[in-house]
Amino acid sequence: MKKNRISRRFCLLSALARGFLTRRLFRTHKVQSLVSSIRDAMATALQLHRESSSSSSSMPVSQAVVTPQDVELHRRLLMQINKDCQVRVFRSNSKVDCVCFP
Repeated sequence: MKKNRISRRFCLLSALARGFLTRRLFRTHKVQSLVSSIRDAMATALQLHRESSSSSSSMPVSQAVVTPQDVELHRRLLMQINKDCQVRVFRSNSKVDCVCFP
C-alpha cells in the first residue's frame, strides 16, 4: 500500500516536472522560430491552394492549368514543413539521452 502511494506521488511529481520543462522549452527562441516557420509555410501553401482552386473554379476543368512551377513550389513548401516538424531540438551524444529521447 505504501509502495503504491509513493509510486503515484513519484508519477505525479515527474509529470509536473515534464510539463514545466516542456512549457519552458516551447518558450525558447529555437522552438518559437520553428513554429513560426511552420505557420508561415502552411499559410503560404494554403493561400496558393486557394488561389489555384478559385482560378480553376471560374474556368472549365479542361482549361484549368497547374504549371510545373506551381507543383514544385508546393513540393518545396511541404518539404520545408516536414523538415521543420522533424528537427531535433536536443543534440546529445550521451547513451542515456539516446535511449530516453529517440
